Amino acid sequence: MLNNGLWMPAFGIGTYSLHNETCFNSVYTALKNGYRLIDTAYMYGNEDVVGRAVRLAVLLPAM
Repeated sequence: MLNNGLWMPAFGIGTYSLHNETCFNSVYTALKNGYRLIDTAYMYGNEDVVGRAVRLAVLLPAM
């Protein structure tokens, strides 16, 4: 539990060293398998790919 009373997911995916299709596939698959925590930052330089994976994972129905 965080200081503000909200719960933070216990499992997440880090995107520090992920780029291009490896990043997309990893984030997309993680989200489709129930992950709800994505550790990312502007300095990682992959926000466009992370964003694309999040959009598609949310918009497409479960397979």
